[in-house]
Amino acid sequence: MRFVYSRPILIAVMGIMLVWAVPAYGDDLRRDGNWWLADTSISGTGGLTKTVYMLGMFDGMNLGLYLRGIDDTLSKTDRHFLNKSVQYLNGRVENIKVGQLESGVDKFYTDYRNRSISVHDAVLIVVVSIWGLPEDRIEALTELARKNAANNSGK
Repeated sequence: MRFVYSRPILIAVMGIMLVWAVPAYGDDLRRDGNWWLADTSISGTGGLTKTVYMLGMFDGMNLGLYLRGIDDTLSKTDRHFLNKSVQYLNGRVENIKVGQLESGVDKFYTDYRNRSISVHDAVLIVVVSIWGLPEDRIEALTELARKNAANNSGK
């Protein structure tokens, strides 16, 4: 007996599988070191989620700044300050590549004490490290992030 299938049925079945798989992968709403490290050790995606997360972060940062820049409720002074801020931030992050940031966050989470720190806090610490912030200030930021993570772990 020959199995006959049609392309629409195959696409529908694959779509249903995808709809079930994506929510299961995203069930844990905490985006911390455990989630970050699970991307390669459990899901088998080879780090694809990390790359997509980083790209979304960069795009979201730019979109948020630009949307705020077209806000009609801003005064001329506020708009000037915002435009200067956008220029400053773009100048500071334009030379940071996604792979560099991913590697930095991977290294940050190799310390088991950092696993409960949110990914966005880890990214901040890695970015200021890339910028050349002194090591003692980076360690102070890391300690603060650990304390914040411990205080928020039950929420």
